[in-house]
Amino acid sequence: MNKRLLYVNVLKKCLGFGLAVVLLLASCSHMRPQLQPVKSPIVRIGLVPNAEEIRFQPESRIYITTKESGDRYRSEQTDIWTVRINKGSLESRQYRLQFGRYRTKAEAREKIQELKEKGIESEINQIGDELWFEGKTISGTILYQVLETQSYPSLEDAEKLKRTAGYENTQVIGNASALEGEIILISPKGDELAVKNAVRLSGSPFTIHNVKVGEGFHWSRQESRSYHGELEFRINSRGGLSAINVLPLEDYLQGVLPGEMSATFPLEALKAQAIAARTFFLYNFGRVHTRDPFDACADVHCQVYVGTKNQHEKIEKAVRETRGLVLIYDDELCSTPFSALCGGHTENVENVWSGDPQPFLKGVFDMEYPERVRDKFDLSREQNVRTWIESMPDVFCNIKTHGDPSYASYARAYFRWQVSFTQEELSRNIIAYTNVPIGELLELKVVSRGVSGRIIELHAIGSQDSAVIRKELNIRKAMSPTTLYSACFVVDRLGDPQHPEFVIKGAGWGHGVGMCQIGAAIMAEENKNAGEILSHYYTGTKVRRLY
Repeated sequence: MNKRLLYVNVLKKCLGFGLAVVLLLASCSHMRPQLQPVKSPIVRIGLVPNAEEIRFQPESRIYITTKESGDRYRSEQTDIWTVRINKGSLESRQYRLQFGRYRTKAEAREKIQELKEKGIESEINQIGDELWFEGKTISGTILYQVLETQSYPSLEDAEKLKRTAGYENTQVIGNASALEGEIILISPKGDELAVKNAVRLSGSPFTIHNVKVGEGFHWSRQESRSYHGELEFRINSRGGLSAINVLPLEDYLQGVLPGEMSATFPLEALKAQAIAARTFFLYNFGRVHTRDPFDACADVHCQVYVGTKNQHEKIEKAVRETRGLVLIYDDELCSTPFSALCGGHTENVENVWSGDPQPFLKGVFDMEYPERVRDKFDLSREQNVRTWIESMPDVFCNIKTHGDPSYASYARAYFRWQVSFTQEELSRNIIAYTNVPIGELLELKVVSRGVSGRIIELHAIGSQDSAVIRKELNIRKAMSPTTLYSACFVVDRLGDPQHPEFVIKGAGWGHGVGMCQIGAAIMAEENKNAGEILSHYYTGTKVRRLY
């Protein structure tokens, strides 16, 4: 019997004839995709973090591998596929008691023995992750949880046991791995394949349709995006569906650069961006999305990854010539956030996000010799901020004072900007975000500012109540449903005293921590290399080759 016909007959028994002629078991070596040499660590990027349904389209033949059983199929269909979860198949989340987390397995074993002597059965669960390449750890942290062997169907049951048993120094942990179910792949012809928990597709570039981009910001939209590498679908801890791109880190960076900078930017700026983006990913590996089945998302929460969109030889050159290069501080990988346009001064990290101050993420004036101005013009003082915002200082990201390059023309709208809200609009925005019924907004009172003039704490005083808003992004989101460009702003209350208009004048676009992308471009125009650009924005750091 013909081998291919045999495969069809086997599948007919298991799956039915319709799918059998669509998906063929690929057990012959010539039917498998050719493996390419791995040139960097393999990473997992969440293209769609959480969805009810995902639609994708392969460019050519695809291979489908079920993660649970390892069964392998192939399909020649290149129209649109649909992926869903069989909601009726999902198991309930389970909960367990955690008695501690330890850096070594030996410490965890000691705890297990201690609990055993008290009659409590427990076991070790490894959490965290490490990224390996060429036989060494590149990034990440592994910890060892000690968990009670018994699990509980609900949070309430676990909390009750914790109270009644008198357990001390314990936490209730949701066991995301217990959330299992069926993923349904629907072919363009309507045939269905049900797989348990996860499935991976390989062998062809692919497009995902209706990808959400920039949610909550003024550029929010949906678009189709194309990618290389493998595509994986998994059930996530929320009971939704995640689409994950599995590919080498250097290939991932080829899709980050065009999402963060235009290929028309100078090469040295693109190289600085490549080093910063590589470092940012590696530093955050295992620190973010710890309960998701991927290492990083593809949007602004991590860094923008657009796949194969806007690929360019200059982008490829910037990534290739910086392969394996990262930023370090005191011999350790450091955090390297960046923003579109700082407005003339970057910000201290502790003023934007929770956490300790970092010596390499101190705000600086975006100019050649920032120390000449630093002690003379304190932007944390209210009177100086208005002068700053209503002026056009000669800083790197003010493109008008640096040749006004056409590739950065969009920066004109963000270096200095102005928006207006009616009293009703701004009151509604603040109430919706803070959930505090302030009534009619009467005053916006700035309590404190950071070193760049960005507001750290803002009080919205209303006719019925007041709302306290802290941290840069919260302030931006409270002001506008599409997120204000920056938290470096001043407010004027104009017009009718009974129904005033609030005019907001501001500087910059983004959080302002770390590298200013427009400033980096202008520094490159002025013959600064990637290392000099990075050392300007990340104080005291050095470039080192990691692999």
